[in-house]
Amino acid sequence: MSTITLKMAKKKDAPVLFDLLTRMSRDLGKEAEFAGSVEALEKYGFSEPPAFEAIIRGKERDAIYMRLAVHNGNDSGSGFYNALRFKAVEGETVMLLEIEAFDQLTLEVA
Repeated sequence: MSTITLKMAKKKDAPVLFDLLTRMSRDLGKEAEFAGSVEALEKYGFSEPPAFEAIIRGKERDAIYMRLAVHNGNDSGSGFYNALRFKAVEGETVMLLEIEAFDQLTLEVA
């Protein structure tokens, strides 16, 4: 059985992460919508708390599962995750809130 090893990303990994995000935007035909920089990843991804803390630090917080999304038609991505024993979740639809609608969210803490 294969094991899954997660490596904590470090600030020095920001150029590699940016390259991956750039390639993904191109593969999805979303290059015109992709905005970012290595500097932004360094600032928001490696500050305290990091913007992607739930992803890179989940195991440290006693997480017991990992969820991710793969675009329909991404057969190589699906095959990769299937080989690691991820499985599709039946009866669920991924929902996304972004840009202006996301900016309009407010949080009330009781």
